[in-house]
Amino acid sequence: MQQLLDLFKKKKFLYALAFFLPFSIYGVMFMLLGIAPFGEKSILVTDLHTQYVQFYTYLYDVMKNGKSIFYSWEGGMGLNFLGVFAYYLASPFSILILFFDRAHIPEAIMVMTLLKVGLAGMTMTHYLSHMMKRRDITIAVFSTFYALMSFVTVYSFCVMWLDAIYLLPLIMLGIERLLTTKKYGLFIFSLALTFITNFYISYMVGIFTFIYFIVRFCVLYDIRNVKQFFQKFVWFCIGTGLAVGMSAFIVLPTYLDLNSNFAERTKIPFSTTFNFDPLDFYSRFFNGVIDTTVNGMPNVYAGVLTVLLVPLFFVTKKISLKEKIVYGTVMLFLVLSFELPFLNIAWHGFEPPTNFPYRYSFVFSFLLVYVAARTFMVFGEDLLPALKKVVFFNLFMIILLGKVAPSYMQSNKMMANIFLVVVYALLLYLKVRLKNKKALVSFALLAIASLDVALNTMYSIKLMGYEYGYINRQEYASPYPGYEETIQKVAEKDPGLYRMETTMGRTWNDAMRFGYKGITHFNSVANGHLNLYMQDLGYGYLDALILQNGKGIVSTDALFGMKYMISDSPLNKYGFEKIDSVGDFSIYENKNALPFGYMVNKEEFDTKGKDKLKVQKYNYTNSFEEQNKLIGKLNGQSVEYYKALQPVSVQYDNLQVVETEKSKKQLANEKKKMALTNQKPIELAKLQDDKPASIKYVFDVKGKQQLYTKLRVNPTGVTKVYVNGKTLGKTIGEGPDSDLSNYPEYYWNNGILDLGSFENEKVEVEVQVKPHSIELDQQLFYGLDVDTFEKRVDELKQQPLNVTNYTGRSVEGKIDVKEDNFLFLSIPYDKGWKATVDGKDAKVLKLNDAFLGIELPKGTHTIELKYTSPGFTVGVIVSVISLLATVLLCFIVLKKRK
Repeated sequence: MQQLLDLFKKKKFLYALAFFLPFSIYGVMFMLLGIAPFGEKSILVTDLHTQYVQFYTYLYDVMKNGKSIFYSWEGGMGLNFLGVFAYYLASPFSILILFFDRAHIPEAIMVMTLLKVGLAGMTMTHYLSHMMKRRDITIAVFSTFYALMSFVTVYSFCVMWLDAIYLLPLIMLGIERLLTTKKYGLFIFSLALTFITNFYISYMVGIFTFIYFIVRFCVLYDIRNVKQFFQKFVWFCIGTGLAVGMSAFIVLPTYLDLNSNFAERTKIPFSTTFNFDPLDFYSRFFNGVIDTTVNGMPNVYAGVLTVLLVPLFFVTKKISLKEKIVYGTVMLFLVLSFELPFLNIAWHGFEPPTNFPYRYSFVFSFLLVYVAARTFMVFGEDLLPALKKVVFFNLFMIILLGKVAPSYMQSNKMMANIFLVVVYALLLYLKVRLKNKKALVSFALLAIASLDVALNTMYSIKLMGYEYGYINRQEYASPYPGYEETIQKVAEKDPGLYRMETTMGRTWNDAMRFGYKGITHFNSVANGHLNLYMQDLGYGYLDALILQNGKGIVSTDALFGMKYMISDSPLNKYGFEKIDSVGDFSIYENKNALPFGYMVNKEEFDTKGKDKLKVQKYNYTNSFEEQNKLIGKLNGQSVEYYKALQPVSVQYDNLQVVETEKSKKQLANEKKKMALTNQKPIELAKLQDDKPASIKYVFDVKGKQQLYTKLRVNPTGVTKVYVNGKTLGKTIGEGPDSDLSNYPEYYWNNGILDLGSFENEKVEVEVQVKPHSIELDQQLFYGLDVDTFEKRVDELKQQPLNVTNYTGRSVEGKIDVKEDNFLFLSIPYDKGWKATVDGKDAKVLKLNDAFLGIELPKGTHTIELKYTSPGFTVGVIVSVISLLATVLLCFIVLKKRK
């Protein structure tokens, strides 16, 4: 056994162990829990299912099928895809998707995840070997703790964050070299790669990098030597600057995109109230104590052994007081960052995360592992008395947590943690007492550590399955039989530039996976200007991140070129005619769909735009008035295309109206633009809780009208709408978000609701109420005068932009303009679009803060539009210069050393 132990003192064997141990543990847990290809479940869960896999599929099409890396027509009416690439896909491991076919992107993501976890183990081993000045199997114990810390196992579905995990040890080692040997290459290149792979998480790494630089300088040098600190700090700044410069080709265009389109969602909280109870926080150091990723605690577990060793770091006399103070101060600062809202938000770029909190907790776990390893290397006879106290304290805490918090320290987890604490303590004792059995103790420690992280990994995977549900692999491959074939049939029939949507999409990003030009979209770097304007028009939303088409809106279906709709149920919408079907799916064509460009009255559009965007949780704009403004004048005359409907009767079944000041105050304080057609904000309460309750409105429809409603109910997701006794929603899949019949519902169904098309008849709209009481803050009922609207559509069709050619990032066309006016393009405004008119540069306007426009004089014109992500060209130049400067710097340093 000693020979085997000596074998792992060799660098290649130790590094191989450090890679394959976490890789294998994670892989085996996937296999045991039935994740494909080892079972029926896919790796797809939460945002990995709704966003990332679709983005990877689009990237696959970029690499294999020639789609544009700069721009995508498929998502959110059109978007800067380089921003999406920078946030989600810039990892060098993304190239692995080319070794899989398009249908097996989920398996490619699984391989990426396992490789990143394994690489994290290897780089941490490299770092610890240098810092501890030794190379043996126990180093792999601590590197495995790091590679499979709770941050990794809980947030592994955010695969784009994992690159920072394997790069962080290299950056820290680079700082060590910068401080001690004047070698700058490792620091600069590893930091640059971190900025490139994910600009968001690299912000947090950057903060910690600065903190770590201060820490290591204080440990290595006399902190009173200001001159020496300044010299080192200058080189640190130069190195950081070069790293940022090398990443400019992706960071600069991403920054410019965010700066132009990002919507502020909250005020920065300056409260000193703690985020959580310290006892709850302490529980997160133990195995398997993991809770919700929606608003849970920091994920700080990094092996139960760290719970025993970290306190001993501050006890041992073999570590200097200065080092203890420095590391203790940083650890305290990080704990306060978790606890204090202001510091926590600062770590997140002063923007609160939507779910998945404490995204910087991995740096705290990194410190835990380092401090634990540092203590382990000096652990001796002198620490046994202190170890005894630490063991008893933690056993007491485990039992206490089992009593006061049984929801997350269940009896099985309590027993597992007691077992781990006792066995780790025994092995530490044997490390001191059985010095001639070093090999046996080392391998036993490795085995227990592997069991430790394996259990926690299993709990993490199970948590994701319980909280969100892993998508069935077959369900991903074929969400609906014939769905993809139907989409392809439309594309083959009509290869032109138009939009299409479906009424039964599985995710907000289906368009990017299946290759159609849709409206519905979700990503964290979305176009805030577009999304907020679309909210005003009545489209579904979540903050400024999600844009949802739903069943569409007849008027903007026409104005935005929505030419086809695929539905699995009859489509009750004026203008849409069924032209074909595939299996259970019907293809509807919109006879009113306008081209991507057409002439509009310039005086009806705002060209100033908004400098700052502010998101409100609930949009109270009268969307029908906004629709009327966008549709524009008919023959130069103002027209109400949407008209408010007044019910001929309103009946409350098992409900009574309760006078309330609460909603009035709330609306007044928020200073929202309101329009209440029927009554003021009211509170409704059930008369008998055990019986159904509803509001029934009866409308007398005159002529041909498409009816809509916009309700604002507090809380959301507790009311359903029926029209003439029929529900408007349906249920898809399983889980809390599967029932789409709830309206309004915060995530899925909160825009204006299409009630159907009617002609000269009475219509009953019933709103069923589930809870005891609701606040009805807004209730709008409107009808679209179809005949009048179609006259306006015919008017707009008189001056179309006839598209002669288009690519992934360009459009060419001709137009005959009757009088000086604006060319409206239903393409989201972005500074990356450049236009020429008859070969000459033309100014691109921002219409209504959302869309492209060009002012055109009377006559026939040739229009050309081309997109390049803003800042990309400059970024490439800066990156090349920075790379050359870094190479030159390293060459000069090397030459001086020789």
